[in-house]
Amino acid sequence: MKIMISLVLFIFSLFAALLGLGLCSSLPSMQCYIGNCTTWQDCRSLQLIADCPPDQAYDACLTSIDQKANGRLTITKKCGLSPCSLSDLNSWTDECDRKSDEDSYTCTSCCRETLCN
Repeated sequence: MKIMISLVLFIFSLFAALLGLGLCSSLPSMQCYIGNCTTWQDCRSLQLIADCPPDQAYDACLTSIDQKANGRLTITKKCGLSPCSLSDLNSWTDECDRKSDEDSYTCTSCCRETLCN
């Protein structure tokens, strides 16, 4: 019994040491489309796919849309933090659906799955 406990403690210590050295990763990082674009097609470019930075515990992807009446479109995609809104009950918050019929609007959509933006 003492040998079994010693073995379990050794394995636990070894695992903890590997985590401390960065040799084992705890969780995969969140990936989002990150960057600026001016067309919907450009916003799906594989070149925009990136891991979220390690400076915060990013768990959401954001898309900000600025549509002008003259047709100019600016889209910004980035990593974000949840909750996406105060009434965030699901994994997707999108105020853009409500505004997309307007000639000119600014809105943000937020989701909490990898590459969902």
